[in-house]
Amino acid sequence: MSDQVKTVDVWLDSRGAGTCRGCGRPMIWYTTFVNGKKLPFDPPAVPLRSFTDEGTHKVVEVLDLATTHWATCPDRERFKKGEARR
Repeated sequence: MSDQVKTVDVWLDSRGAGTCRGCGRPMIWYTTFVNGKKLPFDPPAVPLRSFTDEGTHKVVEVLDLATTHWATCPDRERFKKGEARR
């Protein structure tokens, strides 16, 4: 087993508040740096580090994937792709 933390880079200025439609807990949505997909995190989303993208001069935060809301939501099975929605 690896001790290395899996991370994802997100745009700082894409951060937005939300509420999970499954468990009702608050979330923070971010847009990922690489593919532009939205990803929810449990608050507070504390960055491991940050850097400035040379092309856009915007701040990118590096977050631990273990803090995504999908990792902690008790209702996550409801939202898996390909699953029938209840």
